[in-house]
Amino acid sequence: MAENNTKTQDAATAKPVAAMPEAPQRLPRKKIRSIKRVTLTPREVAEVTGYGLGRVYKLLRLGVIPHLPIEPGGKGFLVPQNALAEWMDTCGRQAKWM
Repeated sequence: MAENNTKTQDAATAKPVAAMPEAPQRLPRKKIRSIKRVTLTPREVAEVTGYGLGRVYKLLRLGVIPHLPIEPGGKGFLVPQNALAEWMDTCGRQAKWM
């Protein structure tokens, strides 16, 4: 048996062939969970604000709630937490039509 070296030989051409690179190591789950998210999904915005999910989507489409579009055509939204907090402090609580 041949030793497991970083290079092996191709049987057809007898030329050295580089071994496949090792797969990148995955982050441990603890590190993934410790990464602080800076954006919220529309469902999380609904939980934070107390609005229904349908109303949150309507406000996002109208541009009332500050957001980052994540798909062309405005099909997906991410809401920065700091922008949502600022919105709630300024115009979100003052709006009479909500």
